[in-house]
Amino acid sequence: MAQGCELACVYCCARGYSGALILNDVLLWVNLPEKLKKELDGPRRRSVASRASNSEAMAQCRDLSKEFVKKNIRQAKSLGAKRLVIFCSPCYPIYKHAFPEENIVFYPVAISEVMGRVNFEERIDYYAGCYKLHRKFSPVPMDLESTDEVFSKIDGLDVHRISAPKCCFTPEGLSHMKENVLTKLMVHICTGCYGQALQSVPSNTGIEVLMLPELVERVHDIVV
Repeated sequence: MAQGCELACVYCCARGYSGALILNDVLLWVNLPEKLKKELDGPRRRSVASRASNSEAMAQCRDLSKEFVKKNIRQAKSLGAKRLVIFCSPCYPIYKHAFPEENIVFYPVAISEVMGRVNFEERIDYYAGCYKLHRKFSPVPMDLESTDEVFSKIDGLDVHRISAPKCCFTPEGLSHMKENVLTKLMVHICTGCYGQALQSVPSNTGIEVLMLPELVERVHDIVV
């Protein structure tokens, strides 16, 4: 295959080449298949291809998510619902982003509305989660304030907050979560983080892993 020549014909795939010293001289590639393979299989090319593939997949996921949310909202309204209470933490920002005009709340909001003040002299570990994956699907921030509102209604509760520098579905993130537990009661609002803790915290440690509604049910006289 030609590298090109000084004529730079407009229909030529190599028309940009201008290094030939003599008019009408044509330079040819040597070992072109090997050169192409090396170039196309390089880390930079793979990275670009991977990003393009991921972006396309994410766009498809967003479209599918919006259609799924739309059907759920339609079904809820057909049953007379005036508000959607989302228990799944990944779903909440997706629902809110897809249909911001709808009355959609994260479940701690509903808990806070119905619970009264209660006394619970106990120290707990609270792992809110990182929600890094969620931000790829939706720019809507996770509602963490509603959980703080629930905690504020529990007098005597001492909350040790475990940070989430990395997702608990990574080895580093999971180790960080486990290594920073200081009490015998660990509370979660994300079902994914809750599942990770249940599977990874050894049973002989005596650490109890609860979702937020389970904590509220324990300390309050209402059934959630």
